Amino acid sequence: MGLLVEGLSGIVEAVCGVNTVCRLPYTYLWSVNLLTFEYDENRISRLYKPQVVVLCLEWYHHNLEIMEGSMTNLHILTHPLIQNKLTLLRDARTNNHKFRLLLEELTAFMVYEITRSYPLHEVEVATPLERTTGRVLDVPIVLVPILRAGTGMLGGVLNLVPMAKVGHIGIYRDPKTLQPVEYYAKLPPELPEAQVILVDPMLATGGSAIAAVELVKREGARRIQFLCLVAAPEGVEAFFEAHPKVPIYTASLDRQLNKHGYILPGLGDAGDRIFGT
Repeated sequence: MGLLVEGLSGIVEAVCGVNTVCRLPYTYLWSVNLLTFEYDENRISRLYKPQVVVLCLEWYHHNLEIMEGSMTNLHILTHPLIQNKLTLLRDARTNNHKFRLLLEELTAFMVYEITRSYPLHEVEVATPLERTTGRVLDVPIVLVPILRAGTGMLGGVLNLVPMAKVGHIGIYRDPKTLQPVEYYAKLPPELPEAQVILVDPMLATGGSAIAAVELVKREGARRIQFLCLVAAPEGVEAFFEAHPKVPIYTASLDRQLNKHGYILPGLGDAGDRIFGT
């Protein structure tokens, strides 16, 4: 995706004589279906002059293989109930109490989706009428929220998988450097055998998520999923550069980051909206 950003910006600057590196690429991304890598040529034509359209589409086809490789592990969950609740979360009129409830509900729907491929094993059970064979999960689950906002997603997961073990990772983003700073980690010993779900509402610059994955890998985790509500293209790119085999599950790939590192359109500061700070 870095090539997508740099390449398209260069094309527009060369043809139009202006540098739109902060605006064009992610507007263009909205014209490309990141799930199927198909483009909306009509939409691009409405946005830019013909020379730009031709060059962008030529460049796009040339780099299709590169883009497909970088986005294989990005999963955008488009279930109608997920999208409906995400829209309610985005709304600035949603108060703290309602925000927390919606966050738990949305997380539960997303976990239902991401656990579809979990392995099962057969067990024998006795119903009130006879004995039969059923299937139960065959892998321990470890849930690891990234403090502090990630704890708001905890209830939604535990409602579905109450047997999951829970760890915590404390990482905050330095407001000046935007780099992650680790200050706490407490993890269950089952990491090497478990399916680990890292949760954080936002994937912005990607720094905290990258650091969290590195931490659980050091502790032996081998099967890791990262779950977030919204993600920025910049954060997705940085994440996959560091951890290309770790899948990201999100309800939305948003447009871009602003100069302060906040996702646009995003949903504001998730931690502040959860805790009313």
